[in-house]
Amino acid sequence: MHLKKLIVSGFKSFADKVTLNFDEGITGIVGPNGSGKSNVIDAVRWVMGEQNAKYLRGEVATDIIFAGSDKRKALGMAEVTLVFDNREGSSFCPPEYRHEAEIALTRRLYIDGEREYMINKKPCRLKDIVSFFATTGLGGRSYSMIQQGQVDRILNAKPEDVREILEEAAGTLIFKSRQQAAQKKLENTQENLKRIDDLLRELVAQLDALKEQVEKVEAWKTVSTRLKEQELKLFSHNFRHFSTKLLEVAGQLENDSDSEIKAVTDLSVMEARVEELQSSLAESDPELEQVREEISHLREQIVRAESFITSALKTLEGGQRRMLELDTQIGEEQENLKALETSVETKTADFDRLTSELERLKDMIESFQDEVDSVEEAAQVFQNRSQDLEDEVRNLEHLLESNRLRCESIERDRKRLLIEFQTYSERKEALDANVRTLSDKTEEARALLNDRQSGLDQELQTKQDLELNVQRREQWMRESSKLRDQHKEAYLTARAKLKSL
Repeated sequence: MHLKKLIVSGFKSFADKVTLNFDEGITGIVGPNGSGKSNVIDAVRWVMGEQNAKYLRGEVATDIIFAGSDKRKALGMAEVTLVFDNREGSSFCPPEYRHEAEIALTRRLYIDGEREYMINKKPCRLKDIVSFFATTGLGGRSYSMIQQGQVDRILNAKPEDVREILEEAAGTLIFKSRQQAAQKKLENTQENLKRIDDLLRELVAQLDALKEQVEKVEAWKTVSTRLKEQELKLFSHNFRHFSTKLLEVAGQLENDSDSEIKAVTDLSVMEARVEELQSSLAESDPELEQVREEISHLREQIVRAESFITSALKTLEGGQRRMLELDTQIGEEQENLKALETSVETKTADFDRLTSELERLKDMIESFQDEVDSVEEAAQVFQNRSQDLEDEVRNLEHLLESNRLRCESIERDRKRLLIEFQTYSERKEALDANVRTLSDKTEEARALLNDRQSGLDQELQTKQDLELNVQRREQWMRESSKLRDQHKEAYLTARAKLKSL
């Protein structure tokens, strides 16, 4: 899988749609200052998931949209598409895209801040694009994207930075991010379980209280039913009793009415008799006294009859009022019973609803527990895989550190040999100058030359020895350089092996 082309539209200085084809053999982009070379790198970095505007040489996210010029108005959208050739089905490609001959990743940004992400023209999330590159060992800030002024970043990197670079190159960074995501998901699940436990305890408490209320309502309903039955029996008994009493009173009233009529008749007769007796009063006083007693007795009977009639009428009116009150009380009790039945139905419905909610929460707890177990298993797999990769990374770090130290030692030896070579060269030049000076001497100096011939021969011998030493040093430097190249090749081989993992 290799980069096939880059399509840029509305991004920074690329107002028009531009397609850059990266055919086989292209290794770089050249051009004069201000031609947009850095903007190409920014476009690649942006579509690979970069979100920090500073890394794109801007202040805010919308700074990447073409801002307009003297001849062109500003645009409202920036779009960048990376197209990869995947006809060989690279193993570095995520499994779900290995069957695709081409993979196009698109990112859009509108001036209002709205964003769109697509893989092969299908909408996706930014997370999906970042994960896609993470599985390949690439990324917007990875070792594969080194900007100007950051060339020495790897050479001067700290051990933890080197480790991160190696993990990214080996493709293990995605496992670490997935492990972190799984760990975060596990923590969220545990928090959800805690909240569910709290909710469950609260619902159980409510359920217990509702159970007690339902039991009380059921007991009250039973007692109320029995009370209603007893009251109905009492009302029925009282009704029959008052009905009987009413009939008796009515009979008595009828009898009293007959007695009253008879008494009135007798009174009339007696009054006539009184008049008759009064007319013959003078004839016999004893008879008059007897008549008076009879009249008084009859009047007492009349008063008693009237009192009894009044009492009977009051008793009848009281019985009727009591019957009306009992009818009203029966109606009120029936309304209370209906309200109580409605309350019982409501409480029962609440009880059933809470029972269903409790069952649903239990199912959710079981589902969360299964998810927790699955996440824990995945986390354990990632942990084991991460541990193995960390061991390999540590071994490679040790090897890299050893090679780096050896390279530094070779570099120090090389610098020292260069200094010695320079010293020997200067000394050789001085000797050559001396030789030329001696050669230019006239014959007047032959005697002196002969006298110093032995010393010159010795200096020449020293010169030859120095030249031989220089040759040996140069040979040693070539061997050191060869050894350094071998170590560098071993490091590249190890990194390729790590990347293939």
